[in-house]
Amino acid sequence: TLLAGKWLNNFSTKEDIISHMKEEALKRLKNSYLLSTIIKEENVVLVSNETYEDPKKPSNAFKKAFNALSEHIQDQDMEKVSEDVAICFVYDFFTLKNKDNGTDVGGLTYLPQNRVEEFSEFAIRNYYKNYDEIVNELGKKSLPEVVNVTVQSKTETEVEYKNETYNGYTFNLTVEYDETKIPTEELKTTIQLTCLIYDMKAMVISVK
Repeated sequence: TLLAGKWLNNFSTKEDIISHMKEEALKRLKNSYLLSTIIKEENVVLVSNETYEDPKKPSNAFKKAFNALSEHIQDQDMEKVSEDVAICFVYDFFTLKNKDNGTDVGGLTYLPQNRVEEFSEFAIRNYYKNYDEIVNELGKKSLPEVVNVTVQSKTETEVEYKNETYNGYTFNLTVEYDETKIPTEELKTTIQLTCLIYDMKAMVISVK
């Protein structure tokens, strides 16, 4: 046809035509893969548990971490539960992008109940005080969002708390954030966190 002939005239040899067709097929394959990946990411469904509150407006990465926590609670594997709690705490506390304001402190469900008020006040005075400044100067899109948490090391330990000794774990973690106008070096990227275990529940007791 005329259109086919016009199209073929853009190529000098059969090899050019084949090369072009391969490039187009590869593009379609890549686009199909990207679309499939996006759909899979959007289909992450949060799995609740009876021990910790569901996270508020979690990212897909956070949902996956919380789902792992829910699974390990069912298995009663307290070593894995402790690791999951440490990871979920980091996602929830250090992400500001999903918070409503500078007093909307994340991660509190992973603390002992009698530490929540004290910790909240500390967080608002220190880390969360940056919320309004970031929004006003750089925009809400620049609020930090944790996209990955990696456990670099894990040590079983005895934890002293309220004159009692509990089994627990200390974790060294590295944290990655979504790219924003805030330089990475200004964000907390290495964390040491200790969890204690009491009554089949892991709780964050120390964050450095």
